[in-house]
Amino acid sequence: MDVAARIADNLAAVRGRIAEAAARAGRSPDDVRLVAVTKYVGPDEIAALLAAGCRDLGESRPQQLWQRADQFPHFAGNPVRWHLVGHLQTNKVRRTLPVVDLIHSVDSLHLAQAIDSEAGRLGQPVRVLIEVNISGETSKHGLAREQVEQLFSQLSALPRLRIEGLMGMASLGGGPEANRAEFAALRRLRDRLRERFAEQLVAQQQADTLAGVPNESDSAVSQLAKPRLPAGTNTTTGAAGGTDLNAPRRPLLAELSMGMSDDFPIAIEEGATIVRVGSALFEGI
Repeated sequence: MDVAARIADNLAAVRGRIAEAAARAGRSPDDVRLVAVTKYVGPDEIAALLAAGCRDLGESRPQQLWQRADQFPHFAGNPVRWHLVGHLQTNKVRRTLPVVDLIHSVDSLHLAQAIDSEAGRLGQPVRVLIEVNISGETSKHGLAREQVEQLFSQLSALPRLRIEGLMGMASLGGGPEANRAEFAALRRLRDRLRERFAEQLVAQQQADTLAGVPNESDSAVSQLAKPRLPAGTNTTTGAAGGTDLNAPRRPLLAELSMGMSDDFPIAIEEGATIVRVGSALFEGI
């Protein structure tokens, strides 16, 4: 079997496991986005993955993200959605923002402020996740759970930062039950933030509605191709005469990015909306 066929089979198998885990949790597999982490493979394997139908790709290192996003901005006429899933230093923010769809790894107020400042220079909001160190391991980046709650008001007040949810990595060697408990803890943290900061988050959504910021969960890249309605157009009816601030928008803090090759089914059962899978997609090549 050639590399392209093997990757297509592996992708189908991973999607099958996603569907099975979603079914066990009473969820739709369409509620879970697969981000293929490509840091250990080359351009040929990336092209094969894209040809097999995967459009969300992730990199851990900003420099490699820049290079690969330049190589693969589109594939077969469709935009490739690039995710940064690893640590981001402030001196790499400027080069990263133009090529990334979602940053999974905001792990400090200082970094969030740097992203917000650069987003202001670019004139567009940036979608991010707050990274939480759910395992408590010193080898991992991320804010402690209590720090997230302490800083969230300041983070969510940054005008160009769009906090889509939380990201976390389970402990190494902890075993399935420990991982399940860590994922569940991240979900509960997200739910507390939703409740505690609902007024602030809804106000931001309403400001986005007034500004004509698209509501869809599609990538920022694909949204750029969508026509903007004229100023004063009602966002629900399309008619002139004002904006309906009560029009439905995405759930607050909709995303939970958790689960990798070894534990993504458990993460889905505990509420993951994004799973970051690498080695399982490239087995046997």
